[in-house]
Amino acid sequence: MLGLLLFILHVVDVALPVVMAVLYFMRMFEFKHPVWGYCLFCVGGIFCIASLDTTALPWLFGWERDLRLLIFLVVFLFAAHYFLHGSFSKKLYHTLQFTFSYIICEYGFALTVERVKSRYEVTTIPDALISLFQYLIFSVLVLCLFMIQLRFFLERSKDMTDRQYALMAPMPLILLVLIMMSIRMNDYVYNMTLFLFSVVMNLWILGLYRSLKRTSERIATGRLMLKETRFYQEQLKGQKELHRLRHDMKNMLLGIRADLDLQAYDQARAKIDGIVDDISATNLSITGIVFLDAVLAPKVMRMKEAGIALRHQVDLREEDVLSRHSVDLSVILGNLLDNAYEGTLRLPDEEKSRRFVELSLKQTEDVMTILIANSAPDVHLSKEKAQPSAKEAGRVGIGMESIRERCALLHGYSHFRYENGVFEAMVQIPLR
Repeated sequence: MLGLLLFILHVVDVALPVVMAVLYFMRMFEFKHPVWGYCLFCVGGIFCIASLDTTALPWLFGWERDLRLLIFLVVFLFAAHYFLHGSFSKKLYHTLQFTFSYIICEYGFALTVERVKSRYEVTTIPDALISLFQYLIFSVLVLCLFMIQLRFFLERSKDMTDRQYALMAPMPLILLVLIMMSIRMNDYVYNMTLFLFSVVMNLWILGLYRSLKRTSERIATGRLMLKETRFYQEQLKGQKELHRLRHDMKNMLLGIRADLDLQAYDQARAKIDGIVDDISATNLSITGIVFLDAVLAPKVMRMKEAGIALRHQVDLREEDVLSRHSVDLSVILGNLLDNAYEGTLRLPDEEKSRRFVELSLKQTEDVMTILIANSAPDVHLSKEKAQPSAKEAGRVGIGMESIRERCALLHGYSHFRYENGVFEAMVQIPLR
């Protein structure tokens, strides 16, 4: 019976950090591999930590806890890198934050319950039952703590930059180092003070994270509004140009008629082409939805200047529904068009006639579908990890990974294909 109770205690001890990690990372990321695979990998890592025999390595004396913490960090960081969508900076920060939150709990349990002896140093069934009961209560408290964090502090971040994550990462790491150093000092008052201080710091870091996330969201919204303002200004400028064209149209047509009477067809054609170009330059409304046109207009003009043929089909119905996802749709559409533009330009000059981009935007009741096809040289697609950059050997392209991550966060779907010299991208975003 004693052996069974200790076995159950071991199972709970191994399962607790894995369960907390799944709850935490499912809230912050989308899994690109099965969750059960993530669980098995983490359980294997925890078993490695539990079975670590430091007696065979005398030079590790006094560093056992530090080594176990390092292995813990490496296991969960590697698991996040392999099983989750998202940038490495984001995964690193959240792995450190999760580890810090969990280690604080273990630290508090050790200071309050295990001051006298370890939970495994029991020799009788009553003592084993007490240890198991204490650790089960501790597990419930840990679960409550993480649920509070996930409910009030840790929302899915869509717009924090890698730089912000990199700046945030040292804070939990430094506090983890301080905790490990305080354990060596074996001063109960100091350790308890640091424990309470760490709890406060953890909440402060989480609050700072939430504030940065919301600030990033406001910045992204502000940038989109600035684009819309510039678009409106261009529209007003275009309206003035159209008024000028209407005013001058009679004289222009009389000039073209005179050229036709004189059989100066090339000259007449050139004048007509000039009028068409002026009209096209003033007509920047592609979808009729302001925030989409604000993103599309400069990219369409850039394609036109580069001599890239653009064909588009638009079937959009409810602007109010689309506006709720304005930032996400703008980022996704902008990245897709940038990729298409850059991919098309990589064709050699002797194949300029093959340069084209096709854009289709379709809205059904519940889904926004974006289809983009463009001519491109050979593209080697990466299905799960970051897309290798075509601009420079050894670099990693962030546009496609950004699209995949944002689609995953929105519970959408993305698919990329290259075939017969044409790169195709399809993105579907749920709207309700």
